[in-house]
Amino acid sequence: MPLRDEQIWLPDGGSMNLTEKQAAEAVEEYDSDLMLGYRRDTGDWCAFLPGNRNSEGQPFPVFNFGTELPSPENIKRALYKHDVRRNGQALLDQLDRIYDDEQARLAAVAEEGRELVADAIDSNLHKNGAHPFPRVYVAPKYGGNRIRSSG
Repeated sequence: MPLRDEQIWLPDGGSMNLTEKQAAEAVEEYDSDLMLGYRRDTGDWCAFLPGNRNSEGQPFPVFNFGTELPSPENIKRALYKHDVRRNGQALLDQLDRIYDDEQARLAAVAEEGRELVADAIDSNLHKNGAHPFPRVYVAPKYGGNRIRSSG
């Protein structure tokens, strides 16, 4: 959704209270290419790239802090945690680990499902007398109550 000029408040175009000023300084301290802004249409505080503008001439929002402005320390921490330019490889490595863990979990679930299906098919074939390897019951005298498959 395109943003109109009056939908974004930027520090160089409006007044600030002390909390907003400290937050704006924290954003600029973290990266001088960024500036703090407020989206009036959503009520969200965002970090904007003022040099990059969209087709409507608006600064490009790169990070959303939510409707409540965090402390300056939390702003810097959040920006650092999600900074692709500085931490791109670490973020990709983390995503790769998450992906690999999820694939291993799904493989384990699939294997469990395959075992259950195989047991059900085996049981059904034996029950209907259609199994290619019929069960042979060995009497206790000859080794206990064990089931052996012939074949």
